[in-house]
Amino acid sequence: MNRMNTSRMAVTMLPGVQMRTVSILIGRGNPVGRAARFASSPSFRRRIRDTLYHTSTCVKTRVAATDEAASDAKAGPAVDVPSLDSLPLLPVVSEQGTLPGGAEGAAVFAIYDKDEVIQYVGFSSSVGKSIEKLFYRRPGVTFFFKYAALDSVDQDAMMQIRNGWFDALDGPPIGNKNPVEKDAWQVPVQVAGNSESGTLVAAQEAAAMLAAQIRNRGCAVDFAPEPALLQKGIIEFVTLTPEEIERIRIEKEKLAESIKQFTYVNDEGEEVEFELLLNSELKTNGGYMYDVTLMHDARETNHRVIVGKKYYKHGTFEPEEALGATFGYILKREIPRQTEGILSQTQFSPNYFSVAEVHQCFADFEDEIPMQIDGDSFWKFRKIEKYGYARQVDDAEKLNLQFKRD
Repeated sequence: MNRMNTSRMAVTMLPGVQMRTVSILIGRGNPVGRAARFASSPSFRRRIRDTLYHTSTCVKTRVAATDEAASDAKAGPAVDVPSLDSLPLLPVVSEQGTLPGGAEGAAVFAIYDKDEVIQYVGFSSSVGKSIEKLFYRRPGVTFFFKYAALDSVDQDAMMQIRNGWFDALDGPPIGNKNPVEKDAWQVPVQVAGNSESGTLVAAQEAAAMLAAQIRNRGCAVDFAPEPALLQKGIIEFVTLTPEEIERIRIEKEKLAESIKQFTYVNDEGEEVEFELLLNSELKTNGGYMYDVTLMHDARETNHRVIVGKKYYKHGTFEPEEALGATFGYILKREIPRQTEGILSQTQFSPNYFSVAEVHQCFADFEDEIPMQIDGDSFWKFRKIEKYGYARQVDDAEKLNLQFKRD
């Protein structure tokens, strides 16, 4: 019988698991051939499989024991979990229209709909503010709540109570297990537009609709969307403090003073009202420059307008009256209130214009506007009309040849 040498083959295991070596006997006679035959034999493969299984089982057992020990070490003392049936069912909106924002302290809470069916379970360091926030997000399903108060923010105790309620309910409620419902509770409403201004407009419209739902629930507290979040299209309402309410009141008074009422007569002879919000007013050597918001027909559009002296210096109109009369003319003529992209020279831009441009672009402006206009002080070339060679030749190449020939 040939003497045998012992060689060792290392088998690499999972990360964090020590390597286990398997002894393989290789004969001296033909080491390569014998090793190849032995490595391909069923007994070799069975030995490797048994070794890997034994090592894996040992590792899993040790890891499980370690995790259990670590879990026992981290877990706090057991908490007496109050049953949901033992807690009072409280209305989110009181008969006086107030919200539970005054309820302070850490707690685990449950939200119920109008049929008193549980919808969501959460925990908070300030239970009253959390209930308010969820009501603002989902006024259609946030009708009642229960809560278990804690002396402090104790995550282990909160988890034990929440899990205890889940066990009693035979599983989490829909607001905790359904991903869409869970996002609706945990993430504020968000909208988007094609641009920053479009996103803001969309957010304002969505906020107005959500605010109407909140008011329809009988909520009488003062609330408003977070301005910084609203700019990003995120609607997150907050209850206003007395100081914030006073600040908003003063801002509204100033805003009311900046809104001017105007009218124009349409083709049917009816008087139509519209409003201009004067965002800014700058006096210049040649007149006034205004940044205004035109509010009409359930739309708001922003404009920058220059009112030259010639349109008010005779005393017939004040600058603001000339401004209002010009917008009345634009609305009556149904001229587009906003344009985008590059405009041709003959197109009127309502985004940024002067009263003189309206005068020059539209032939009946003087007839429609009862202003004593100093018309002799400038040439009344109209952009919608063509003069000189441009009137005779429309093609640019032909026009170039015309100039060369002349």
